[in-house]
Amino acid sequence: NQVSSKSIFHPDHSTEPDDRGIRAATAPLAWYHDDFEKVQVDGKVVLITGASEGIGAACAEAFRRKGARLSLTARSQHKLEQVGRGEALLTGGDLTQPEFRQQVVERTLERLGAVDILVNNAGVGLYTPSWRAPMPLVRQMFELNLFAALEMIQLVVPHMRKRGSGAI
Repeated sequence: NQVSSKSIFHPDHSTEPDDRGIRAATAPLAWYHDDFEKVQVDGKVVLITGASEGIGAACAEAFRRKGARLSLTARSQHKLEQVGRGEALLTGGDLTQPEFRQQVVERTLERLGAVDILVNNAGVGLYTPSWRAPMPLVRQMFELNLFAALEMIQLVVPHMRKRGSGAI
């Protein structure tokens, strides 16, 4: 039973655009597996945002069972302590603050030496019709759901590229 894998392609690894502006991929940017149980993460450093409950906490437990070293972040330090079980690096704070994003990545690199896998899980929803949504809440939602996730990627990718491996 082989692990089923799929590829994601990057424009830097593609042919020149044809007359319609379409590029053909020549090399994959990343592979991903659809059978987590067969993925080897023993000893890998996994940074999970939004790790205090729900999907984030479930990801932490799944990676812990497979032997990963965890760096967990969320707003609630108390909930992180319950999820981390004394085995994980915990950084409580607000990912909508760019300084905090930098702190999370720096602490992970300083204490654990790498970020092998980033799970960008933190997010919120705004459950109101868009025409009634208060713009300050919409902006806050986009800060967390889009900009925080994007900046976390921008912060870890240089380290992953330097090491020649990593997954997001």
